[in-house]
Amino acid sequence: GGLVAVPSFPAGASGTDFNDLHQACGADAVQVAIDTVLAWPVPEPISVALERQRYPIEVLPPVIRDAVEEVQSFVQAPLPMIATSAFGALSLCVQGLTDIRRADTLTGPTSLFTLTIAESGERKSTVDKYFTSGIREYEDEQRKALYPQVKARKTEIDVWKTKRSGLLEKIKSKTKQGNPTDEFESQLVELEKEEPRPIKVPHLIRTDETPEHLAMALRDEWPSAGIVSSEAGVVFGSHAMNPESIMRTLSLFNILWDGGEFQVGRVSRESFRLKDVRLSVSLQIQPGALKEFLDKHGALARGNGFLARFLITWPESTQGSRLMTDPPTGWPSLSAFKLKVRELLDTPPQFTQEGGIKPFLLYLNPKASQVWRECHDAIELQLGPGEPLNEIKDAASKVADNVARMATLIHVFQYGPNGAVGPENVTAAFQIISWHINETRRFLGEFSLPPEFSNAALLDDWLCRRCRSEGTRDIANREVLQYGPNPVRRKRELDEALKLLEELHRVRLVKIGKRQLIQPNPGLLSSASEESPLLSDSR
Repeated sequence: GGLVAVPSFPAGASGTDFNDLHQACGADAVQVAIDTVLAWPVPEPISVALERQRYPIEVLPPVIRDAVEEVQSFVQAPLPMIATSAFGALSLCVQGLTDIRRADTLTGPTSLFTLTIAESGERKSTVDKYFTSGIREYEDEQRKALYPQVKARKTEIDVWKTKRSGLLEKIKSKTKQGNPTDEFESQLVELEKEEPRPIKVPHLIRTDETPEHLAMALRDEWPSAGIVSSEAGVVFGSHAMNPESIMRTLSLFNILWDGGEFQVGRVSRESFRLKDVRLSVSLQIQPGALKEFLDKHGALARGNGFLARFLITWPESTQGSRLMTDPPTGWPSLSAFKLKVRELLDTPPQFTQEGGIKPFLLYLNPKASQVWRECHDAIELQLGPGEPLNEIKDAASKVADNVARMATLIHVFQYGPNGAVGPENVTAAFQIISWHINETRRFLGEFSLPPEFSNAALLDDWLCRRCRSEGTRDIANREVLQYGPNPVRRKRELDEALKLLEELHRVRLVKIGKRQLIQPNPGLLSSASEESPLLSDSR
Protein backbone atom coordinates (compact mmCIF):
# COMPACT_ATOMS: atom_id res chain seq x y z
CA GLY A 1 0.00 0.00 0.00
CA GLY A 2 1.00 3.61 -0.47
CA LEU A 3 1.78 6.29 2.09
CA VAL A 4 -0.64 9.17 2.59
CA ALA A 5 0.61 12.69 3.32
CA VAL A 6 -1.81 14.97 5.18
CA PRO A 7 -1.26 18.76 5.48
CA SER A 8 -0.72 20.04 9.03
CA PHE A 9 -1.61 23.70 9.58
CA PRO A 10 0.08 25.75 12.35
CA ALA A 11 -1.89 27.81 14.85
CA GLY A 12 -3.57 30.75 13.11
CA ALA A 13 -3.71 29.06 9.72
CA SER A 14 -6.48 26.92 8.27
CA GLY A 15 -7.28 24.98 5.12
CA THR A 16 -8.12 21.58 3.74
CA ASP A 17 -5.45 20.62 1.18
CA PHE A 18 -1.89 21.19 0.06
CA ASN A 19 -2.85 24.20 -2.07
CA ASP A 20 -4.14 25.89 1.08
CA LEU A 21 -1.00 24.89 2.96
CA HIS A 22 1.20 26.28 0.16
CA GLN A 23 -0.64 29.60 0.17
CA ALA A 24 -0.59 29.86 3.98
CA CYS A 25 2.92 28.63 4.75
CA GLY A 26 4.89 28.25 1.55
CA ALA A 27 6.52 25.39 -0.35
CA ASP A 28 8.75 24.38 2.58
CA ALA A 29 5.69 23.49 4.63
CA VAL A 30 4.40 21.25 1.83
CA GLN A 31 7.76 19.50 1.61
CA VAL A 32 7.81 18.97 5.37
CA ALA A 33 4.34 17.41 5.29
CA ILE A 34 5.45 14.99 2.59
CA ASP A 35 8.70 14.17 4.37
CA THR A 36 6.75 13.40 7.52
CA VAL A 37 5.23 10.23 6.04
CA LEU A 38 8.56 8.89 4.81
CA ALA A 39 9.73 5.88 6.76
CA TRP A 40 10.89 6.68 10.28
CA PRO A 41 13.36 4.42 12.04
CA VAL A 42 11.96 2.57 15.05
CA PRO A 43 12.31 4.95 18.02
CA GLU A 44 14.90 3.82 20.54
CA PRO A 45 14.11 4.01 24.26
CA ILE A 46 15.73 6.72 26.33
CA SER A 47 16.21 4.13 29.04
CA VAL A 48 14.95 0.69 29.87
CA ALA A 49 12.27 1.00 32.51
CA LEU A 50 8.95 -0.33 33.67
CA GLU A 51 5.54 -0.23 32.12
CA ARG A 52 2.89 1.84 33.82
CA GLN A 53 0.55 -0.60 35.52
CA ARG A 54 -3.23 -0.33 35.76
CA TYR A 55 -4.35 0.86 39.18
CA PRO A 56 -6.12 -2.01 41.06
CA ILE A 57 -9.36 -0.09 41.56
CA GLU A 58 -11.33 -3.33 41.93
CA VAL A 59 -9.74 -4.18 45.32
CA LEU A 60 -10.93 -0.98 46.99
CA PRO A 61 -13.92 -1.25 49.35
CA PRO A 62 -17.11 -0.61 47.33
CA VAL A 63 -17.87 2.74 49.00
CA ILE A 64 -14.36 4.07 48.32
CA ARG A 65 -14.26 2.62 44.80
CA ASP A 66 -17.63 4.10 43.86
CA ALA A 67 -16.63 7.52 45.24
CA VAL A 68 -13.35 7.47 43.33
CA GLU A 69 -15.06 6.53 40.08
CA GLU A 70 -17.80 9.13 40.60
CA VAL A 71 -15.28 11.92 41.14
CA GLN A 72 -13.23 10.68 38.17
CA SER A 73 -16.29 10.72 35.90
CA PHE A 74 -16.74 14.45 36.50
CA VAL A 75 -13.29 15.86 37.27
CA GLN A 76 -11.59 13.53 34.74
CA ALA A 77 -8.30 13.64 36.61
CA PRO A 78 -6.07 10.53 36.57
CA LEU A 79 -7.81 7.75 38.47
CA PRO A 80 -4.73 6.69 40.51
CA MET A 81 -4.36 10.26 41.73
CA ILE A 82 -8.00 10.32 42.83
CA ALA A 83 -7.74 7.00 44.68
CA THR A 84 -4.56 8.17 46.40
CA SER A 85 -6.34 11.35 47.48
CA ALA A 86 -9.18 9.30 48.97
CA PHE A 87 -6.76 7.22 51.02
CA GLY A 88 -4.92 10.36 52.10
CA ALA A 89 -8.17 11.71 53.57
CA LEU A 90 -8.94 8.34 55.19
CA SER A 91 -5.47 8.21 56.74
CA LEU A 92 -6.08 11.60 58.33
CA CYS A 93 -9.35 10.40 59.89
CA VAL A 94 -8.08 7.04 61.17
CA GLN A 95 -4.54 7.80 62.39
CA GLY A 96 -5.73 9.40 65.64
CA LEU A 97 -8.00 6.47 66.45
CA THR A 98 -5.92 3.35 65.87
CA ASP A 99 -2.42 1.96 65.67
CA ILE A 100 -1.72 -1.48 64.22
CA ARG A 101 0.31 -4.36 65.66
CA ARG A 102 1.61 -6.22 62.61
CA ALA A 103 3.77 -8.67 64.60
CA ASP A 104 4.56 -9.40 68.25
CA THR A 105 7.18 -6.65 68.53
CA LEU A 106 6.13 -4.48 65.60
CA THR A 107 3.57 -1.79 66.38
CA GLY A 108 3.07 1.47 64.52
CA PRO A 109 0.75 4.19 63.23
CA THR A 110 -1.74 3.92 60.39
CA SER A 111 -0.62 7.22 58.80
CA LEU A 112 0.25 7.38 55.10
CA PHE A 113 2.69 9.65 53.27
CA THR A 114 1.65 10.04 49.62
CA LEU A 115 3.34 11.92 46.77
CA THR A 116 1.72 12.54 43.39
CA ILE A 117 4.07 13.59 40.59
CA ALA A 118 2.15 15.59 38.00
CA GLU A 119 2.29 18.78 36.01
CA SER A 120 0.24 21.78 37.07
CA GLY A 121 -3.35 21.54 35.91
CA GLU A 122 -4.00 17.88 36.76
CA ARG A 123 -6.66 19.04 39.28
CA LYS A 124 -5.26 17.47 42.44
CA SER A 125 -6.39 20.41 44.55
CA THR A 126 -9.91 19.97 43.14
CA VAL A 127 -9.85 16.24 43.89
CA ASP A 128 -8.54 16.83 47.41
CA LYS A 129 -11.38 19.26 48.09
CA TYR A 130 -13.94 16.57 47.25
CA PHE A 131 -12.43 14.04 49.66
CA THR A 132 -11.48 16.45 52.44
CA SER A 133 -14.62 18.60 52.35
CA GLY A 134 -16.21 16.50 55.11
CA ILE A 135 -13.11 17.00 57.26
CA ARG A 136 -13.16 20.76 56.72
CA GLU A 137 -16.86 20.90 57.58
CA TYR A 138 -16.14 18.97 60.79
CA GLU A 139 -13.33 21.40 61.67
CA ASP A 140 -15.62 24.41 61.16
CA GLU A 141 -18.39 22.89 63.27
CA GLN A 142 -16.01 22.01 66.09
CA ARG A 143 -14.44 25.47 66.03
CA LYS A 144 -17.83 27.15 66.39
CA ALA A 145 -19.13 24.69 69.00
CA LEU A 146 -16.04 24.96 71.20
CA TYR A 147 -15.63 28.73 70.90
CA PRO A 148 -17.39 29.54 74.24
CA GLN A 149 -15.22 26.97 76.07
CA VAL A 150 -12.05 28.25 74.36
CA LYS A 151 -12.88 31.82 75.38
CA ALA A 152 -13.68 30.87 78.97
CA ARG A 153 -10.54 28.77 79.27
CA LYS A 154 -8.43 31.64 77.94
CA THR A 155 -9.74 33.80 80.78
CA GLU A 156 -8.87 31.06 83.28
CA ILE A 157 -5.34 30.86 81.87
CA ASP A 158 -4.92 34.64 82.06
CA VAL A 159 -6.06 34.63 85.70
CA TRP A 160 -3.69 31.75 86.51
CA LYS A 161 -0.76 33.58 84.88
CA THR A 162 -1.60 36.70 86.90
CA LYS A 163 -1.63 34.71 90.16
CA ARG A 164 1.66 33.06 89.24
CA SER A 165 3.29 36.40 88.41
CA GLY A 166 2.04 37.80 91.73
CA LEU A 167 3.54 34.95 93.72
CA LEU A 168 6.87 35.25 91.91
CA GLU A 169 6.93 38.97 92.66
CA LYS A 170 6.27 38.32 96.35
CA ILE A 171 9.03 35.70 96.47
CA LYS A 172 11.40 38.12 94.74
CA SER A 173 10.50 40.95 97.14
CA LYS A 174 10.82 38.81 100.28
CA THR A 175 14.15 37.47 99.06
CA LYS A 176 15.52 41.00 98.62
CA GLN A 177 14.35 41.87 102.15
CA GLY A 178 15.97 38.78 103.55
CA ASN A 179 12.62 37.42 104.77
CA PRO A 180 11.37 33.80 104.53
CA THR A 181 9.53 32.80 101.31
CA ASP A 182 8.33 29.32 102.34
CA GLU A 183 4.65 30.29 102.40
CA PHE A 184 4.66 31.76 98.89
CA GLU A 185 6.77 28.93 97.51
CA SER A 186 4.24 26.40 98.79
CA GLN A 187 1.44 28.40 97.23
CA LEU A 188 3.36 28.48 93.94
CA VAL A 189 3.85 24.69 93.97
CA GLU A 190 0.11 24.16 94.49
CA LEU A 191 -0.71 26.72 91.79
CA GLU A 192 1.54 24.95 89.30
CA LYS A 193 -0.51 21.78 89.80
CA GLU A 194 -3.66 23.71 88.88
CA GLU A 195 -2.36 25.14 85.60
CA PRO A 196 -5.32 25.13 83.16
CA ARG A 197 -4.62 23.66 79.74
CA PRO A 198 -5.97 25.25 76.55
CA ILE A 199 -9.06 23.64 75.06
CA LYS A 200 -7.95 21.48 72.12
CA VAL A 201 -9.88 22.27 68.94
CA PRO A 202 -9.59 19.81 66.03
CA HIS A 203 -7.35 21.32 63.35
CA LEU A 204 -6.55 18.42 61.04
CA ILE A 205 -5.78 19.87 57.63
CA ARG A 206 -2.65 21.95 57.21
CA THR A 207 -0.83 23.15 54.13
CA ASP A 208 2.71 24.49 53.96
CA GLU A 209 3.88 24.53 57.59
CA THR A 210 7.42 25.18 58.72
CA PRO A 211 8.72 22.19 60.71
CA GLU A 212 8.89 24.20 63.94
CA HIS A 213 5.34 25.53 63.56
CA LEU A 214 4.08 22.06 62.67
CA ALA A 215 5.68 20.59 65.80
CA MET A 216 4.20 23.34 67.99
CA ALA A 217 0.76 22.94 66.42
CA LEU A 218 0.79 19.17 67.04
CA ARG A 219 1.78 19.78 70.66
CA ASP A 220 -0.45 22.75 71.50
CA GLU A 221 -3.43 22.68 69.12
CA TRP A 222 -4.32 19.15 68.01
CA PRO A 223 -2.07 16.07 68.10
CA SER A 224 -3.24 14.61 64.79
CA ALA A 225 -2.88 16.45 61.47
CA GLY A 226 -2.25 16.11 57.78
CA ILE A 227 -0.23 18.24 55.38
CA VAL A 228 -2.30 18.47 52.20
CA SER A 229 -0.78 20.48 49.37
CA SER A 230 -1.06 20.53 45.57
CA GLU A 231 1.98 22.82 45.41
CA ALA A 232 4.54 20.68 47.19
CA GLY A 233 7.31 22.53 45.37
CA VAL A 234 6.82 25.12 48.13
CA VAL A 235 7.45 22.39 50.71
CA PHE A 236 10.43 20.79 48.95
CA GLY A 237 11.93 24.16 48.08
CA SER A 238 11.24 25.85 51.41
CA HIS A 239 13.67 27.33 53.91
CA ALA A 240 13.32 24.11 55.89
CA MET A 241 15.03 22.27 53.01
CA ASN A 242 18.14 24.47 52.88
CA PRO A 243 21.51 22.86 53.71
CA GLU A 244 21.41 24.09 57.31
CA SER A 245 17.94 22.71 58.07
CA ILE A 246 17.23 19.78 55.78
CA MET A 247 18.64 17.01 57.95
CA ARG A 248 16.49 18.07 60.89
CA THR A 249 13.43 18.58 58.69
CA LEU A 250 13.67 15.12 57.12
CA SER A 251 14.30 13.55 60.51
CA LEU A 252 11.14 15.19 61.88
CA PHE A 253 9.01 13.76 59.06
CA ASN A 254 10.62 10.33 59.39
CA ILE A 255 10.01 10.17 63.14
CA LEU A 256 6.41 11.37 62.80
CA TRP A 257 5.79 8.63 60.19
CA ASP A 258 7.26 6.12 62.62
CA GLY A 259 5.17 7.46 65.51
CA GLY A 260 8.26 8.19 67.59
CA GLU A 261 9.47 11.07 69.75
CA PHE A 262 11.31 14.13 68.48
CA GLN A 263 13.28 16.71 70.45
CA VAL A 264 12.44 20.22 69.23
CA GLY A 265 15.32 22.50 70.13
CA ARG A 266 14.84 26.28 69.86
CA VAL A 267 17.18 29.19 70.42
CA SER A 268 14.67 31.87 71.42
CA ARG A 269 12.12 29.69 73.21
CA GLU A 270 12.02 26.72 75.53
CA SER A 271 12.79 23.41 73.84
CA PHE A 272 10.29 20.57 74.11
CA ARG A 273 9.86 16.89 73.30
CA LEU A 274 7.18 16.03 70.73
CA LYS A 275 5.52 12.68 71.32
CA ASP A 276 2.17 10.89 70.99
CA VAL A 277 1.24 12.73 67.80
CA ARG A 278 0.27 11.54 64.32
CA LEU A 279 0.88 13.03 60.87
CA SER A 280 -0.35 12.19 57.37
CA VAL A 281 1.15 13.80 54.26
CA SER A 282 -0.57 14.18 50.86
CA LEU A 283 1.48 16.15 48.34
CA GLN A 284 1.60 16.87 44.62
CA ILE A 285 4.77 18.11 42.99
CA GLN A 286 5.69 18.94 39.40
CA PRO A 287 8.39 16.72 37.88
CA GLY A 288 10.75 19.65 37.36
CA ALA A 289 10.49 20.82 40.97
CA LEU A 290 11.06 17.31 42.26
CA LYS A 291 14.04 16.85 39.96
CA GLU A 292 15.55 20.07 41.28
CA PHE A 293 15.11 18.85 44.86
CA LEU A 294 16.67 15.48 44.07
CA ASP A 295 19.59 17.07 42.24
CA LYS A 296 20.37 19.00 45.44
CA HIS A 297 19.34 16.59 48.19
CA GLY A 298 18.54 13.24 46.57
CA ALA A 299 21.34 11.30 48.25
CA LEU A 300 20.27 12.53 51.69
CA ALA A 301 16.51 12.12 51.06
CA ARG A 302 17.04 8.51 50.02
CA GLY A 303 19.86 7.77 52.42
CA ASN A 304 17.83 8.61 55.54
CA GLY A 305 14.64 6.94 54.27
CA PHE A 306 12.54 10.07 53.70
CA LEU A 307 11.48 9.23 50.14
CA ALA A 308 11.15 5.54 51.00
CA ARG A 309 8.19 6.28 53.26
CA PHE A 310 6.10 7.83 50.49
CA LEU A 311 3.55 6.01 48.36
CA ILE A 312 4.35 7.50 44.96
CA THR A 313 1.81 8.07 42.21
CA TRP A 314 3.04 9.15 38.78
CA PRO A 315 -0.05 8.95 36.59
CA GLU A 316 -0.46 9.55 32.90
CA SER A 317 -1.91 12.98 32.27
CA THR A 318 -5.55 13.32 31.22
CA GLN A 319 -5.10 16.90 29.97
CA GLY A 320 -6.37 17.24 26.44
CA SER A 321 -9.13 14.64 26.85
CA ARG A 322 -11.26 16.23 29.57
CA LEU A 323 -14.41 17.17 27.69
CA MET A 324 -17.16 19.08 29.47
CA THR A 325 -19.57 16.89 31.42
CA ASP A 326 -22.39 17.39 33.92
CA PRO A 327 -21.77 16.56 37.61
CA PRO A 328 -23.50 13.48 39.09
CA THR A 329 -26.92 14.30 40.43
CA GLY A 330 -26.63 14.51 44.20
CA TRP A 331 -23.18 12.88 44.26
CA PRO A 332 -24.55 9.69 45.92
CA SER A 333 -21.24 7.78 46.05
CA LEU A 334 -19.18 10.69 47.33
CA SER A 335 -21.89 11.41 49.89
CA ALA A 336 -21.66 7.82 51.12
CA PHE A 337 -17.88 8.21 51.48
CA LYS A 338 -18.29 11.47 53.40
CA LEU A 339 -20.84 9.83 55.70
CA LYS A 340 -18.33 7.12 56.65
CA VAL A 341 -15.65 9.77 57.15
CA ARG A 342 -17.96 11.71 59.44
CA GLU A 343 -18.63 8.61 61.54
CA LEU A 344 -14.88 8.28 62.07
CA LEU A 345 -14.46 11.96 62.89
CA ASP A 346 -17.31 11.78 65.41
CA THR A 347 -15.53 8.94 67.22
CA PRO A 348 -13.77 10.72 70.09
CA PRO A 349 -10.02 10.04 70.22
CA GLN A 350 -8.32 9.10 73.47
CA PHE A 351 -5.68 11.43 74.91
CA THR A 352 -2.71 10.94 77.20
CA GLN A 353 -2.42 12.95 80.42
CA GLU A 354 -0.04 15.33 78.61
CA GLY A 355 -2.55 15.93 75.79
CA GLY A 356 -1.06 13.60 73.19
CA ILE A 357 -2.98 11.07 71.14
CA LYS A 358 -3.56 7.58 72.54
CA PRO A 359 -4.76 5.38 69.67
CA PHE A 360 -6.50 2.07 70.23
CA LEU A 361 -4.28 -0.85 69.19
CA LEU A 362 -5.69 -3.12 66.48
CA TYR A 363 -4.31 -6.53 65.53
CA LEU A 364 -4.13 -8.74 62.48
CA ASN A 365 -6.16 -11.90 63.02
CA PRO A 366 -4.21 -15.17 62.65
CA LYS A 367 -5.01 -15.64 58.95
CA ALA A 368 -4.29 -11.98 58.20
CA SER A 369 -1.00 -12.28 60.08
CA GLN A 370 -0.03 -15.25 57.94
CA VAL A 371 -0.90 -13.38 54.73
CA TRP A 372 1.07 -10.36 55.94
CA ARG A 373 4.11 -12.53 56.63
CA GLU A 374 3.85 -13.99 53.13
CA CYS A 375 3.72 -10.47 51.68
CA HIS A 376 6.75 -9.50 53.76
CA ASP A 377 8.71 -12.54 52.56
CA ALA A 378 7.67 -12.06 48.93
CA ILE A 379 9.19 -8.58 49.03
CA GLU A 380 12.29 -9.70 50.93
CA LEU A 381 13.11 -12.29 48.25
CA GLN A 382 13.22 -9.50 45.64
CA LEU A 383 15.83 -7.40 47.44
CA GLY A 384 18.94 -9.42 46.61
CA PRO A 385 21.51 -8.63 43.89
CA GLY A 386 19.95 -8.80 40.44
CA GLU A 387 16.43 -8.99 41.85
CA PRO A 388 13.67 -6.53 40.77
CA LEU A 389 13.65 -4.46 43.97
CA ASN A 390 17.38 -4.43 44.63
CA GLU A 391 17.81 -0.83 43.43
CA ILE A 392 15.01 0.48 45.65
CA LYS A 393 15.69 -1.50 48.81
CA ASP A 394 14.99 1.63 50.85
CA ALA A 395 11.41 1.90 49.61
CA ALA A 396 10.85 -1.85 49.40
CA SER A 397 11.81 -2.22 53.04
CA LYS A 398 8.76 -0.11 53.94
CA VAL A 399 6.28 -2.15 51.89
CA ALA A 400 5.24 -4.54 54.66
CA ASP A 401 4.71 -1.63 57.06
CA ASN A 402 2.63 0.27 54.50
CA VAL A 403 0.62 -2.87 53.75
CA ALA A 404 -0.33 -3.15 57.43
CA ARG A 405 -1.27 0.54 57.51
CA MET A 406 -3.37 0.34 54.36
CA ALA A 407 -5.10 -2.87 55.50
CA THR A 408 -6.01 -1.18 58.78
CA LEU A 409 -7.41 1.88 57.01
CA ILE A 410 -9.60 -0.37 54.86
CA HIS A 411 -10.74 -2.33 57.93
CA VAL A 412 -11.57 0.75 60.00
CA PHE A 413 -13.41 2.36 57.10
CA GLN A 414 -15.63 -0.71 56.80
CA TYR A 415 -16.03 -1.81 60.42
CA GLY A 416 -14.91 1.04 62.65
CA PRO A 417 -11.88 1.27 64.99
CA ASN A 418 -12.37 -2.14 66.62
CA GLY A 419 -12.04 -5.85 65.86
CA ALA A 420 -9.17 -7.63 64.14
CA VAL A 421 -7.99 -6.89 60.61
CA GLY A 422 -8.84 -9.76 58.23
CA PRO A 423 -6.78 -11.44 55.49
CA GLU A 424 -8.89 -10.02 52.64
CA ASN A 425 -7.90 -6.50 53.65
CA VAL A 426 -4.21 -7.42 53.83
CA THR A 427 -4.44 -8.96 50.35
CA ALA A 428 -6.13 -5.85 48.96
CA ALA A 429 -3.58 -3.60 50.67
CA PHE A 430 -0.70 -5.61 49.22
CA GLN A 431 -2.05 -5.13 45.69
CA ILE A 432 -2.39 -1.37 46.23
CA ILE A 433 1.06 -0.99 47.79
CA SER A 434 2.59 -3.18 45.07
CA TRP A 435 1.18 -0.78 42.51
CA HIS A 436 2.81 2.12 44.36
CA ILE A 437 6.16 0.33 44.59
CA ASN A 438 6.08 -0.09 40.82
CA GLU A 439 5.51 3.65 40.55
CA THR A 440 8.52 4.18 42.81
CA ARG A 441 10.65 2.01 40.53
CA ARG A 442 9.53 3.98 37.48
CA PHE A 443 10.08 7.30 39.20
CA LEU A 444 13.52 6.49 40.56
CA GLY A 445 14.49 4.93 37.24
CA GLU A 446 13.91 8.17 35.38
CA PHE A 447 14.98 10.65 38.01
CA SER A 448 18.26 8.83 38.66
CA LEU A 449 19.25 9.37 35.02
CA PRO A 450 21.84 12.01 34.12
CA PRO A 451 20.19 15.43 33.61
CA GLU A 452 20.37 15.31 29.81
CA PHE A 453 18.52 11.98 29.77
CA SER A 454 15.86 12.93 32.32
CA ASN A 455 15.29 16.25 30.55
CA ALA A 456 14.92 14.42 27.25
CA ALA A 457 12.42 12.02 28.80
CA LEU A 458 10.33 14.85 30.23
CA LEU A 459 10.40 16.69 26.89
CA ASP A 460 9.54 13.56 24.91
CA ASP A 461 6.53 12.81 27.08
CA TRP A 462 5.34 16.43 26.89
CA LEU A 463 5.72 16.61 23.08
CA CYS A 464 3.71 13.44 22.55
CA ARG A 465 0.91 14.51 24.88
CA ARG A 466 0.83 17.97 23.31
CA CYS A 467 0.61 16.63 19.77
CA ARG A 468 -2.13 14.17 20.68
CA SER A 469 -4.19 16.74 22.56
CA GLU A 470 -3.91 19.38 19.81
CA GLY A 471 -4.20 16.99 16.89
CA THR A 472 -0.96 18.16 15.30
CA ARG A 473 2.27 16.54 14.14
CA ASP A 474 4.71 19.26 15.07
CA ILE A 475 5.44 21.75 17.85
CA ALA A 476 7.34 25.03 17.50
CA ASN A 477 10.51 25.45 19.54
CA ARG A 478 9.22 28.68 21.03
CA GLU A 479 6.13 26.84 22.28
CA VAL A 480 8.35 24.46 24.25
CA LEU A 481 10.36 27.35 25.66
CA GLN A 482 7.13 28.97 26.81
CA TYR A 483 4.94 26.04 27.89
CA GLY A 484 7.17 22.95 28.06
CA PRO A 485 8.56 21.22 31.15
CA ASN A 486 10.48 23.64 33.35
CA PRO A 487 13.90 21.98 32.95
CA VAL A 488 13.88 22.58 29.16
CA ARG A 489 12.52 26.12 29.06
CA ARG A 490 16.03 27.43 28.49
CA LYS A 491 17.53 27.20 25.01
CA ARG A 492 20.68 25.35 26.02
CA GLU A 493 18.85 22.61 27.92
CA LEU A 494 16.23 22.34 25.15
CA ASP A 495 18.88 21.97 22.44
CA GLU A 496 20.67 19.26 24.43
CA ALA A 497 17.45 17.32 24.98
CA LEU A 498 16.43 17.63 21.32
CA LYS A 499 19.85 16.44 20.15
CA LEU A 500 19.49 13.28 22.22
CA LEU A 501 15.91 12.66 21.08
CA GLU A 502 16.97 13.13 17.45
CA GLU A 503 19.79 10.61 17.87
CA LEU A 504 17.29 8.13 19.27
CA HIS A 505 14.93 8.68 16.27
CA ARG A 506 12.24 10.03 18.60
CA VAL A 507 11.99 13.45 16.92
CA ARG A 508 12.97 15.29 13.75
CA LEU A 509 13.88 18.96 13.62
CA VAL A 510 12.56 20.79 10.58
CA LYS A 511 12.57 24.41 9.50
CA ILE A 512 9.81 26.25 7.66
CA GLY A 513 10.94 29.74 6.84
CA LYS A 514 12.14 31.14 10.14
CA ARG A 515 10.08 28.70 12.21
CA GLN A 516 11.92 25.82 13.91
CA LEU A 517 9.59 22.85 14.39
CA ILE A 518 9.87 19.60 16.33
CA GLN A 519 8.19 16.50 14.89
CA PRO A 520 7.78 13.49 17.20
CA ASN A 521 8.13 10.07 15.62
CA PRO A 522 4.58 9.13 14.43
CA GLY A 523 5.00 5.73 16.08
CA LEU A 524 5.03 7.48 19.45
CA LEU A 525 1.73 9.23 18.75
CA SER A 526 -0.31 6.15 17.95
CA SER A 527 -2.89 4.94 20.45
CA ALA A 528 -0.75 1.90 21.21
CA SER A 529 2.24 4.02 22.17
CA GLU A 530 0.89 6.45 24.70
CA GLU A 531 3.20 5.41 27.49
CA SER A 532 6.07 7.44 28.90
CA PRO A 533 9.28 7.42 26.82
CA LEU A 534 10.90 5.30 29.48
CA LEU A 535 8.21 2.64 29.51
CA SER A 536 9.71 0.42 26.89
CA ASP A 537 10.30 -2.79 28.78
CA SER A 538 7.93 -4.88 30.86
CA ARG A 539 10.36 -6.46 33.23
